[in-house]
Amino acid sequence: RVRYAAREFYNREQYVHFDSDEGLFVGDTPHGEKVAKYWNGKPEYLEQHRTSV
Repeated sequence: RVRYAAREFYNREQYVHFDSDEGLFVGDTPHGEKVAKYWNGKPEYLEQHRTSV
């Protein structure tokens, strides 16, 4: 099984990551939840990450 890992950091803290099992971004901090909601609302951006798996 292959998993795609896309993680975003700010100030050495991970705030959002892409869950390849779900095919969605997941927020790890309150700010990351807002970013994940925004990115999950962009179908073309999600598709780009889903096809990278």
